[in-house]
Amino acid sequence: MIIGTAVARWPGKVPAGRVSDELVSQIDIMATLAEVVDFKLPDNAAEDSHNPLPLWIGATDQSPRKHHIHNTRKGAFAIRSGGWTLIEGKTGYRSLGAQTW
Repeated sequence: MIIGTAVARWPGKVPAGRVSDELVSQIDIMATLAEVVDFKLPDNAAEDSHNPLPLWIGATDQSPRKHHIHNTRKGAFAIRSGGWTLIEGKTGYRSLGAQTW
């Protein structure tokens, strides 16, 4: 099952056609961009952001991220680990509006 998809295009850096099933997250953007522009993030900034650039350029075949906790709304959590996803909720569904279960 594909949960989400990311697309990266950086001619001369990210090989065209490279495909990976490794786990990355949108919160990794900060660490990745900091690496690209050679900026050292302070220790108290983006603590949960990982840099998947070595994965994207083909320097490794493993993501630095092994697990991911989703918390998009107060009290709504999910965790991904390997091929497993645990959603804390009666159905896993949550719309943008206040829905009663």
